[in-house]
Amino acid sequence: MSDVELASRLSFFLWSSLPDDELLAAAEAGRLGDPAELEWQVRRMVADPRSSALTENFAGQWLQPSAAGPAGSPATGACGTRSTPRS
Repeated sequence: MSDVELASRLSFFLWSSLPDDELLAAAEAGRLGDPAELEWQVRRMVADPRSSALTENFAGQWLQPSAAGPAGSPATGACGTRSTPRS
């Protein structure tokens, strides 16, 4: 994977957006192969307010609140089977 591809993947994962100028410049200069530079960029990105997209998008996709059904509906297991005993 090239540095530009890595920058793009990091950016979409952490920010759900395109790489910023600083990350793109580091990628185009080939600096993301340096572990210290990569760590610094990731820490910088996580500290940025745009990183809230990670938690919002991850939680939304993982928990799928829209697939849970209306409040008070019976819980289902991983395969869609009831996880609560029927009375």
